[in-house]
Amino acid sequence: MPPAGPVDKSETMRWTVEQRLAFIADRLAWEGSVNRRDLVEQFGISPNQATGDFNRFAEYYPEALDYDRQEKTYRPGPKFVDVPHRGSNELLSELRLIGEGILGAAAGFFTSPPEIVVAEAPVRPVPDATLAAVIAAIRQSRQVHCRYRSFSTMELKPRVLEPFALVFDGFRWHVRGFDTGQQKFRDFVLGRLDSPELGDAAHMRREDDPEWMEHETLTIIPHPGLTEPQRQAIVIDYGMSDGCLRLTPRKALAFYVKKRLGLLEGHKERKPEEQHIVLLNDD
Repeated sequence: MPPAGPVDKSETMRWTVEQRLAFIADRLAWEGSVNRRDLVEQFGISPNQATGDFNRFAEYYPEALDYDRQEKTYRPGPKFVDVPHRGSNELLSELRLIGEGILGAAAGFFTSPPEIVVAEAPVRPVPDATLAAVIAAIRQSRQVHCRYRSFSTMELKPRVLEPFALVFDGFRWHVRGFDTGQQKFRDFVLGRLDSPELGDAAHMRREDDPEWMEHETLTIIPHPGLTEPQRQAIVIDYGMSDGCLRLTPRKALAFYVKKRLGLLEGHKERKPEEQHIVLLNDD
């Protein structure tokens, strides 16, 4: 999605121009300077267009730009604090994509990004044909006839699914939908679907899945066994408010959230040095 940036106050500004103004705001916020050449190289526009963008930016946000004549670059002005720009979470998401090789460094907004290393994790392969069939079924509200490899038996068994969403649990992809054979909503590991084919129109919708439509509140607190300095470190680390963090995932996804955070059954019995957080409402 596009980075946060200046709002189109005239409601007629083209999206491409808005993107360039957002780029100016982000560069000023995170690198402290931006010039015409940056816009020319990033967006393939002419120097005159770049000049026009800076003039438009200055018009929308008076006193948000200062021009350094010696360095021939723009720097944040006294009222730049009022200019919306990309936050740290968005920036770190971009850096993660660069670190994983999904996004090229030149495609990011940094002039020269810092060294980025992402802990390697195995890639769970999904055949192109499988993904294409599932996405088509979701878009067209149709059934998918396939064979599915159950973990319990590891046998390929025929299934008729009515998928409505893709789910990433932090490690692998699933498809959420209605299993017509077992007559219930379930998650299916995307990579275990075999020979998918589109079928008739689906009968069940996401609105029929109570665990998808309802949310569960997970209240996370520092492990009670931590010392006060350790507890404060965890509060800061997780951005807790009033000593806790509340997450509200869909009920269908709550297990994945707990698993990813190490909050499954028995987690409170682990040593606080190993288990920094616990669920307050884990009965």
